[in-house]
Amino acid sequence: MKFIPVEESKDYPWYTLFYRNGHLLILSLVILMVAGLSALSALPRLEDPRIDTRNALVITAYPGASAARVEALVSDVIEDELREIYEIKEVKSTSRAGISVINIETQDWIDNSSNEQLFSEIRDSINAVAETFPEGVAAPVFDEKRGATAFTLLLSLSAEYPENTPLTLVGRLAEELTDRLRNVNGTELVRIYGAPEEEISVSISPQKLAATGLTLQQVSRVIQAADPKLPAGVLDTKRNNLRFSVAEGLDGIATIAAIPLINQQGRYLRVDDIADVTRGYTTPRADIALVDGEEVIFVAARMQTSLRADVWTQNALAVVDQFNQDFKGTVTAHTTFEQNKYTGKRLADLSENLVMGCAVVMLVIFLFMGFRASWIVGLALPLCAAFALFSLNFYNEQIHQMSIFGMIIAIGLLIDNAIVITDEIRINLQDPALTRVGAMAKSVSHLFAPLLASTLTTVLGFMPIFLLNGNIGDFVGPIAISVVMALIGSLFISLTIIAALAARFLPKGAQSGSVAVKSWWQVGLQAPNLSHSFSLQLGRWIRQPWWVIPIVLVFCLSGFILSGTLANVFFPSADRDQFEVYLWTKDGSSITHTQAAAIEADAIIRQRSGVEQVSWLVGGSAPSVYYNQIMTRDNLPNFANAVVTTETVAHASQLIATLQSTLDEQMPNVQVVVRAFGQGPPIAAPVEVEIFGPDLEVLNELGQQVRYLISEVPGVSQSIASITIGEPELKVKADSDTLSYLGMSLSDLATQMQVNFSGLAGGSVLESTEEIPVKVRLSADFREDVSGLGAMPLPVENAQMWSTLSAISSLTLAPAISSITRQDGERVNRVQAFLLPGVPAVDASNALREKLAQQLSLPQGYRIHLAGDADEQQQALGQLGTYAPVLLVLMITTLILTFSSLRMAGVIALVAILSVGLGMFSLWLSGLPVGFNPLLGCAGLIGVAINGSIVVIAAINANPKAKQGDTREIVKETMGCSRHILSTTFTTVGGLVPLLLFSEGSFWPPLAVVLAGGVGFSVILSLVFTPTVVAAFQRYRYRVSR
Repeated sequence: MKFIPVEESKDYPWYTLFYRNGHLLILSLVILMVAGLSALSALPRLEDPRIDTRNALVITAYPGASAARVEALVSDVIEDELREIYEIKEVKSTSRAGISVINIETQDWIDNSSNEQLFSEIRDSINAVAETFPEGVAAPVFDEKRGATAFTLLLSLSAEYPENTPLTLVGRLAEELTDRLRNVNGTELVRIYGAPEEEISVSISPQKLAATGLTLQQVSRVIQAADPKLPAGVLDTKRNNLRFSVAEGLDGIATIAAIPLINQQGRYLRVDDIADVTRGYTTPRADIALVDGEEVIFVAARMQTSLRADVWTQNALAVVDQFNQDFKGTVTAHTTFEQNKYTGKRLADLSENLVMGCAVVMLVIFLFMGFRASWIVGLALPLCAAFALFSLNFYNEQIHQMSIFGMIIAIGLLIDNAIVITDEIRINLQDPALTRVGAMAKSVSHLFAPLLASTLTTVLGFMPIFLLNGNIGDFVGPIAISVVMALIGSLFISLTIIAALAARFLPKGAQSGSVAVKSWWQVGLQAPNLSHSFSLQLGRWIRQPWWVIPIVLVFCLSGFILSGTLANVFFPSADRDQFEVYLWTKDGSSITHTQAAAIEADAIIRQRSGVEQVSWLVGGSAPSVYYNQIMTRDNLPNFANAVVTTETVAHASQLIATLQSTLDEQMPNVQVVVRAFGQGPPIAAPVEVEIFGPDLEVLNELGQQVRYLISEVPGVSQSIASITIGEPELKVKADSDTLSYLGMSLSDLATQMQVNFSGLAGGSVLESTEEIPVKVRLSADFREDVSGLGAMPLPVENAQMWSTLSAISSLTLAPAISSITRQDGERVNRVQAFLLPGVPAVDASNALREKLAQQLSLPQGYRIHLAGDADEQQQALGQLGTYAPVLLVLMITTLILTFSSLRMAGVIALVAILSVGLGMFSLWLSGLPVGFNPLLGCAGLIGVAINGSIVVIAAINANPKAKQGDTREIVKETMGCSRHILSTTFTTVGGLVPLLLFSEGSFWPPLAVVLAGGVGFSVILSLVFTPTVVAAFQRYRYRVSR
């Protein structure tokens, strides 16, 4: 860099140091670029923002208990304890036969920095309340690892030769692979799905057992007694310590089969004389995994957010490859899902849009300002981007689609300051009375207040998004973080580095020459005739404010009215080559029946062209492959969840549109929902009605009425209710007198039946590090056949005899409550509706609200609440509205302090409102739906669109004649700002053009349309409306003062 002399004797402002000290200027450039590059290489890369963990499940098994008993003895007790913790926002419970599932949602302000302490408190509370549970209730399982986060890698293990390799062995090897993946650096969580629980079954024949006079309890105790795993003490000698070991524990099937028994007559026999001892797995199984119709075991792994997905995935796949080599010929681990592929593609697409946006911005700057000025201004792009990237470290953010989209929005915004300061220095350099450093000092001094004001107002416009908390804040907040940090960096960099470069390298005085004789590529495109014509017309408009102002107002405000005719969605569906399928069989169905239905649906799906893979989990929610996939269904034998992967995004869209009707037609006996993955925070169903009340039968009846009304809403595919009466239940009616005669009570009968059907623990077998339980129970012939129930033998106390179940009771089949759901201690029937593709969820909710208001009559003590997308949208808008008034006051305060005028601040506030109308008008022209994304765009648009008006008002205030309302001078100052305004407008719009033209799907375009359209149309407000209104105010004020 050549030496440029400066006048050291003068006292220049501090920011001129970047001009006067070339080393400082060069080092500043180097530091910024190095910081940006280091952040780019070190920051984690994810597909979507990681939503902090604010949800957890408490799962408690109570085998054999009805839903009502589970509610009263387990769910209600845990809920009462949890509701005393004020950090918990909501407690939802589902009580089903044999199990309680409680979903905990924390307050929105809880994040990953504070949730571990809260979860520790919740664990302590659950462990304390578990001591009060009745006998037979298992220890509660607290699971806080089901946050809104996808697994990074999903593997499916299958045997090479299934006919010769038992599934339990595949399960053992799945555990081995799990251990290896946990050892990969940066692994956060590894889980197994679809693995059977291995056990050794002692299946006893009831007839043979009755002949011996023994009971199941006695046989179980004998087997347990033959399993000495307790320590037998230590002999301490003078030289050694000798540990005692009493025989060997159970070491296999043969050992268990040979255990001696003594019958009532004192004769000896062995276990295998009355039972079959086999190795297998527990039935019924908790869940079953399928890939393309074949049974597998899933191993799902998730990495920590502090790592890059590509690096962790490479290390994990190396471990998988080694595992496949070690167990070649036995099992193979196939990659079912790899998030890194989606992360790489998503970031590559957005990065391409970012680069194209930068190219468009540079082209616009070149056309408006010429070559020399364009490279100076263009240097602001990498510098501000580097500053913004480096600042992400301080917010624990990652590089993902939201942070990159924030950069795309910021392209056109951050360049504004650089354009204005460079153009102002170019003008001042033409003054021969000013030195270069003097031109820089004058330009920065003149523009510091308006640039600071415009930057602050833009930052304040994005602050509602910046300050959002909860899941919605985690999702969209990174957009605002990127924009705000880029703008802050832009202000500092433009007033220092860019200003210094402009003062050094732009031509000065005679060097600049006449604009008319220079080529367009040196000074930018010039249109003197067009400028002259517009200035004349602007003068006419300023003199006739009574018709100009109403026309502009009507045009802007029409956007609010016209946008009301658009469809309304909370967040659009994701643009992805995957989608979900939910399948429900009838209440009370076994998991094997549901598996058969899933296999049938799988065959139908895989017949369609474009389907690449179908993975199922029967019995619960499938392992998440997308960040907002719901994983709250557990131990549901009548439920199956599939993830369908297609060849392209287009194939997925086509299948979602047609597959629902196909499955409904070919599988009428089950409920099937085909659902696209959504954007935004996780939502269980797009339309949801919560019915609160005390009585289960009334709740069931109201739920059926609501489902009928839902079926009348256009676009609804299926609906389900959380409380229904229809699950089959066998009721045992026993006479107390008869039982008393036999020395039994109703409690004894229930206990014996529980033992007969569920079995008893009979010790365990240790194999290496695995402990295999031994289960003693009646043979499957009696446990799995309804016709044989009456012949089930029951031991009679203190008598050498047995009785049968049919002799002391009668069996009837009756419908029962399938599940009982509660919310914050109050019973609620949650009716969920799913929609066909393209049906706006918020519009469907509004249509349902009208039907409920007109046709549903609620008994006293009952109430309803509409949840789903509409409710989430209202909550999110409520959060935005919480901060909006304060930030609006701060914005107006900034403007009042900048212009020392309440009127001018009022003009800017009016421009802000009208710019939103222009953004909504642009959305109406595009035909895209209204939703949370466009509303986010409006929040940011307010701060962006007023910048041009701020520059115009600042220029008018700097001219004494214009300040008095002189039309010619106002036109002169407005035209002097037109180059700034047009260039910044075109750069802002140009930065968003690639996103509008080349981005796939429907997520980004609505937001980009509002921003680009609102900023583009705001030229009318900056160059026409603002000078006209200001002139009218100033003329009136001047006349009054005279």
